[in-house]
Amino acid sequence: MQSNNEPEQESAAGAQEIRPLSTEQVNLTLSGQTMRITCRKGEAAAMIRAQNMVNDKILELRKMAPGLSMEKIALLASLDFCHELNQKTLQLKDINDTLESRVRRLAELLKGNKG
Repeated sequence: MQSNNEPEQESAAGAQEIRPLSTEQVNLTLSGQTMRITCRKGEAAAMIRAQNMVNDKILELRKMAPGLSMEKIALLASLDFCHELNQKTLQLKDINDTLESRVRRLAELLKGNKG
């Protein structure tokens, strides 16, 4: 999600150029509350998918703890999403470390075969 006046930095030729971002408006409804947001052109579908994920998480939490206020449910949903993101980030780091190690090992093997 971006504001309308953030600059885009690089042109197709690779030269630094400042021009406004291409944006679009999308209406999102989260837990019955509709809001209009600005996002980069082409990101509306992803924002709608995110809206659906948030609404699903809110429904899940409401079923688990029906007495909680909407504010606490929203905080728990945010905490849960951040936890999931952190877990995925750690998994990706582990995968990246493994790949780097294997590429280094492969490079060593290839270097050994040349000599």
